[in-house]
Amino acid sequence: SSSAFRFDSQVADQDITFTGNDGGSAITALTLDMSDAGYGIFNNWIKVNDRVVGNSNLVLNTSDGNEKIHLDASGYIKLETAGTERVRIDSNGNVGIGIAAPTYALDIDPSTASAFRIYNDTNGQDVNCLIQNHGQSVGDDALLAITAAADTGDPMLRFSIAGVEDWTIGLDNSSSDNLTIGRGASVGSGTKMIIGNTTL
Repeated sequence: SSSAFRFDSQVADQDITFTGNDGGSAITALTLDMSDAGYGIFNNWIKVNDRVVGNSNLVLNTSDGNEKIHLDASGYIKLETAGTERVRIDSNGNVGIGIAAPTYALDIDPSTASAFRIYNDTNGQDVNCLIQNHGQSVGDDALLAITAAADTGDPMLRFSIAGVEDWTIGLDNSSSDNLTIGRGASVGSGTKMIIGNTTL
């Protein structure tokens, strides 16, 4: 044989087992199931110091096959739960949640009415969401910010363009919860319009 070292089972469909002694207890560390093309069963977890390489695709799944991480040689990665694909990263780096062919950097097709939620349960902590174009061309650095303020703070939506003063729309907690529109980075600053107790 061309192999330097070889284990060979001559009896059809009989497993090959690797056994040992773990602190005085006999264990079967590895079983190679010869009735299933050498299917390997390890008794405990597997530690890999560098990498695991698939001959083509590489799939990690539960025993029932319903939960799966699939790395495909054609260039995508997908995650499955309950036998259904949930997330896919395609060869362009686009991420699809609930969609197998994402066309945006993040593409969400929700199975319920709500696509996503950003949630905070830390007392006194604002939640800020930013959408920013920070390109290098003249006029770049436009900003859209959504802030859900903590405690008695002011929830607001802020618009900003490089070199231009901010515009803010929000509820002014310090002024009868009026809806205000103004020029400034905070609710109530540079107010141009108030909707609420005060007539326009």
